[in-house]
This record gives sequence, C-alpha cells and structure tokens, in this order.
Amino acid sequence: MKRKLIKAAALGLSFLVASAFCACGEHGKDDSVDEDGKVSVSVFRYDLTSLSTALRNKTSVSTTITGKFNMDITVKTAPSSNWEETLNTLISTNRIPDMFVCYGPDRPVQYKKWVEQDILLPVSDYVSETKYPHIYARLQNYTQFLNLDYTNGKHYAIPILSSDCDHCLYIRTDWLKAVNAKEKFPGEPNFTEDGNRFHLTGPETMTEFYYVCKAFSQQDPDGNGKEDTYGFSTNDASLWFLNFAFYAYDEGGFHDRVYDETTGRWVDTWVADGSKEAVKFFNRLYSEKLMDPEFVNNTGDEKISKFVTGKCGIMMHNAVSGYNKVLNKFKEVNGTSEITYFAPPKGDTGKSGQRGGFGYYCFTAINADVSATERERLLALLDYLMSEEGQTLMLYGVKGEHYDVDGSGNVVNLLGKTEDGIQKNVSDVDSGTLLYSFVSLNENVIYPWTDNSETLLKIKEMTLANGKITAPLQYYNGENILSLGQALDEYSESEYVNLIMGDRNQFDSKWDNFVRTYLTTYQGQKVMDEYNAAVEKYGK
Repeated sequence: MKRKLIKAAALGLSFLVASAFCACGEHGKDDSVDEDGKVSVSVFRYDLTSLSTALRNKTSVSTTITGKFNMDITVKTAPSSNWEETLNTLISTNRIPDMFVCYGPDRPVQYKKWVEQDILLPVSDYVSETKYPHIYARLQNYTQFLNLDYTNGKHYAIPILSSDCDHCLYIRTDWLKAVNAKEKFPGEPNFTEDGNRFHLTGPETMTEFYYVCKAFSQQDPDGNGKEDTYGFSTNDASLWFLNFAFYAYDEGGFHDRVYDETTGRWVDTWVADGSKEAVKFFNRLYSEKLMDPEFVNNTGDEKISKFVTGKCGIMMHNAVSGYNKVLNKFKEVNGTSEITYFAPPKGDTGKSGQRGGFGYYCFTAINADVSATERERLLALLDYLMSEEGQTLMLYGVKGEHYDVDGSGNVVNLLGKTEDGIQKNVSDVDSGTLLYSFVSLNENVIYPWTDNSETLLKIKEMTLANGKITAPLQYYNGENILSLGQALDEYSESEYVNLIMGDRNQFDSKWDNFVRTYLTTYQGQKVMDEYNAAVEKYGK
C-alpha cells in the first residue's frame, strides 16, 4: 500500500509531499529494536519541554515508564500558541511523530484528510475488551465519532479526558458590599428578601446581573471618588466567556444548534432568536459603558489582572482549575479574599446554563506508519496510563518518594509545601507526569490536600449541573458542513463583536442583515438543511 500524496497545509506551504509507505499488507514499517528489545518512539504535544528535561534527567516517574515499556522517548513540542501549525508542518513534511496530540474530529476537514491519507492508525482495529481494555472502554464511550462516514466505523484517535465543564463566573464581594449601601437606580427591582440590595453570593438573574454591572460602573465601588470601573470584563474574540448569557434566553445556546418547536427543525444558534437577545444584552452593557470597552482584545491574564486590581467586578474564567490561582492573585493585590463564584444567572423564563462539553479535550493519535512493535508498546503505554495503577503513578507519584499510605488507607503527601505555603503535587517536582496528558488532563483534579478542596468540590458540582449540550449528531459533518462551517463560525464571531460594539439604536436592523448574510451569502441555510436531513436519517 502506498500513502496518498499529502497536501501541505501549514505556514503557506503549497507543494505536495509524497511519503513512502510499506507495501506489507497492513499499517507499519519494519520492526526496529535494539539488542535488548528496546524501541525508540517520538511523541508530540504542546508545552512538553519539561517532559523532555525529565526524560533526559531520568526522573523517577519517567524512568518508571520507560523501564516498564522498554522504550526510549523523544519529545517533539511547540508552544501552546502555535502548536497546531507546528504539527501540521511536521505532517506535511513527512516528519510525523509516532504518537501525537491533535484536535481530531474537532478539525473535521483536517481529520478527514488524515484518515483518507492513511496518516492515522485505526486504533479500534487493535483493541478489544481483553486486549488494551481501558482504551477499548474509552472508545465505547465516544461512539458519536463513528457517525462520520469517512471513518468506516473506526476510531482513529483517542479522546483525552477533561472536565465536562470548567468555567464559572467570579464576582468581587467587597464591591457588592459597597454598592449594597448605595441608593437603588430608578426602576431597579427588589432582588433579595433579606434587606440587602443585591445577593452577596452573586446575581441570580440576568436582570440583577445588569443592575450589579450598572452599580459597579456608576456607584464608585472602590471608593476612590472616580467613575473609572466597569461591571464586567471578558477576553477572547471568539466570545467564549460570554456563553452563559446565551442559555438564559429562550432558544439560546452558544456555538451549537437548538430545536425550534414551531418549525420542528434544528437551527444554528448563531442566528437563533435567543442568541439575538443575548447579543443585545451585551450591546446594552457596552452602550451604557457597563462593560470593559477593551473586552475583545484582552488576554486571559489581562482579564484576571483587571478583576483583581479593581478595574472590573465580574468575569468568567476557569472554575476548579482557576479558582485558587485567581484567589491567590487577589490576596496578593488586595490582602483579602473577598471574591466568590456564582452560577449562570437565569433569564426571564428561568433558563440558565453555560457551555458544557463532552468530557474530553483534544485527542491522541498514533502514526499509521509505526512498526508493529512500536504500535503495541504505544498502545500498552496508553492503556496503562488509563489504568488505576497508571493513574496512581501520574497523580501521586512513586510510593515512598512522593507519597505514602497511612494505616487507614489514606494517601499521604510527602512533598511538603512551596515558599508560598501551597502543597506540592508530584507534577510540581517530576515532569514525567506530563505523559499522563496523552490520556487525561489533571488541571482540575482535587487532591485530598488541595487548598480550598471543599470549595472546589462545590464549584465542580455547580459547573457540571449547569453545563449545557444541546444538539444530537454533534460530529456529523456532511459535505456542506465541512466546506462551509468554519467560514460561518468566523463570520459569526466577527459580526457578534460588531453587533455588541455597534449603535444600540440600529441593533435590530443590523441583526436582521447579519442573519440574511449568514443564511445566503455564507450559505448557512444550506448547512442547516443538510444537518436536519442527517438528523432525520440517523434519528434524534
């Protein structure tokens, strides 16, 4: 078999690269092991420089892995800011890592090409309930990827587990206390029954959210005698951290599809009526100067900085994985811990939520051209990392060095604390644990000794309860969806920003123009027709 020509897609490359492929009747090159049976493999993921260092320094965790599977591991990596471009270049120039992290089906055009060009190993061909059972079980939980016609019922990439939903809203309680003592605005409703003006746990409705933002912007919450603060700030031009508002309105949702009871059809949420109300809500905040005017240009760090230094009073950010970082920065700047988290506010009909997920982030793929021995060692490694023994090594480390178990069976951390008084975890002292990132992300793991563990458990429970996933066939990608979907997303994100920052008096007419352009010029109607036909075909 010969691999098809690979079209170079990264960094403006336009040439075609032909890559030789073993004509041996199955995937793989000839086996190459040293006299001790050791194999050499390469792995790629973003931000793996410290793993390379750990392997070179032969740390306890890294040598446990390389010894157990008798392999040498070479790391290829790139910064998180451009890792995808780097991976595309490696693939287009036939320097494909043996195992690599990618976006998989989340980049449907690219994923389809890789499958058709025999770049990805069909993992499901090599696993079963008895052989690599942990990988097998993982794949059985993600059968939606098999709806992609071009996969022929096979899995070509393994989902990397993460939180279903790890974002929440944060608010400054010191500011809440300050404005609670101020006069109400004309027409402001009563929100509480305890004598407070606003809920000290954060606004519970979108109406209260609006008035809190108004108070934070116009009633001097920091007491400096100036009107120089804003109610709400966010970051990222994709508007991801605005998604909570879309679930508060009828037919809302974010970057998804919603069911229209009137027509009996699924509608792209970019153009749904509820989305119009959500965008109009932020247009009102922006027009009345209740929202950070630089919201679209902020980085995540800049957003947090504005929150902790008193430029804004509300933001949306990472939840379990972000709470202690935000709290510690707030304490460092203000000397207090007067912040709290709160659930997505409800709309007029009582709906609320935030963008959820499917319990994974990115995928691990194996180069179809690895040898049979390399393939089996890599699959064995991944299966081990998913096992209880592998998870214990990756999360707690080596027994006796990083942790121990007391007489009651409790895990005891042996690593001590940092100079800042924060308990160290094995990942802080041994970057061999980064190998775990090929099967699971542990940013939101709550250890028995994690600071504020009880609070984090409450946040985790809240975020999971409010995470929303709406449409069926999330990974159905027909011809029109593949060819038009990305342009539709990019156009909508850009126009949402323009609508939020535009003239409030012209909002309705500009929204109507956006919808027309979406459906016709960008052919969104064709995409929705294709999707609805697929739902009818495959069932709801």
